[in-house]
Amino acid sequence: LESFITSHLEKNIDFAYASKMKKVDVLLSGNYFKMDNFIDDNKDNFTIEDELFAPSFTGVFSLFYNWDKINTSIDWTAKITGPMSLPTFPYLFERAEESPWFSQHHLQIKKVFNERLTAFIGVKNIFNYTQESPLVDWQNPFGDDFDTSYAYGPLQSRCFLFGLSEKL
Repeated sequence: LESFITSHLEKNIDFAYASKMKKVDVLLSGNYFKMDNFIDDNKDNFTIEDELFAPSFTGVFSLFYNWDKINTSIDWTAKITGPMSLPTFPYLFERAEESPWFSQHHLQIKKVFNERLTAFIGVKNIFNYTQESPLVDWQNPFGDDFDTSYAYGPLQSRCFLFGLSEKL
């Protein structure tokens, strides 16, 4: 028999500034989250374990700057993820039982040329953080130890984006 107890605390701060030519918007958000898994062995013995893949903290940061005079905006978004419990594996395939703190940052610049034409350029995962391979015993995909459950963070490396949008 399993049951869960969760604790959660969240705080958001949003700040905006606007003038005739410029607009700045800043958003900060943080979440503390604790989830305990109570396991009953049916003999009145309980064990308490952290729930897997439930980070203790997540935070989001966003900074948006719009410069009306030149019809250009810059948007920087970041997400930080705190440590989380991870699954355990047999001796030969041991991995860390807790993830590290990590963050992802994205940046986009957009230029509006007229009512019909817009261009953008951006970078996702600016600092190129990726976790190590989530595959356990990847060399033996049909073996008993093969497992894909170790995915806790980003797997895609830095990505550059650009585009042109035309309204018809």
